[in-house]
Amino acid sequence: MPQLPLATRQSRDLPDFLIHYTSRFGAESPGVPKEIQDLLPWERVVSILHRAVLRYSQPFDTVWPVACFTQSTRRALSGMGRNVGIGFHKQFIWDAGGGPAYYVRGDQWTDWQNSNLSEPARSMGVRLWPGWEGPPEIGIGNRFVDQLGTRSEWLHEREWRLPRPNETDWGWAFPREAVAFLLSANQRVKDDAFATLASWGGDVAWVESLPISWGGADDFPGVDGL
Repeated sequence: MPQLPLATRQSRDLPDFLIHYTSRFGAESPGVPKEIQDLLPWERVVSILHRAVLRYSQPFDTVWPVACFTQSTRRALSGMGRNVGIGFHKQFIWDAGGGPAYYVRGDQWTDWQNSNLSEPARSMGVRLWPGWEGPPEIGIGNRFVDQLGTRSEWLHEREWRLPRPNETDWGWAFPREAVAFLLSANQRVKDDAFATLASWGGDVAWVESLPISWGGADDFPGVDGL
């Protein structure tokens, strides 16, 4: 079905780009391969740009691999300490089959997981639940239901997901035009990343042409003037 382009410049709180962060605090998602876990955040950026492929991985709340992105302003995310990543134009992710995640109440999570939706469709669901006190009342041994006892509230960011289209595809091969900007913590991180890319024989000229958002900035490129 022919589609019109997504609407743009709707709100300063919903920019027209999505960020794939390569830095995070806390445990990695269960499906992230060890060879990626062992990389520093800027090394992950270099690997993604060098191959022009963003690998799918299993998030915490589904068994189907996805690529994850954040749609949010810099100020909304300022307290999370994530300052290394790649900004993509949202239209390219939409065209590849991605979209905003579905927020599902924790007490409806089992129904969601047991629905007749395909695995890729169910992988778009994100559990939203404040947790509860006391021992679990139901679902012992069912990891999805057992999670009713844990908090899952990620409304500070608008998550987008791009599900793996089939069981053999291991990553999203994106066109260069999909990349909007790079996110770097500081000049040293940028220099290390560019030096590594050059040592791998990557296209440094292309990467150097990309806008860079620095760790201390209040905003991302592309949101001014809304």
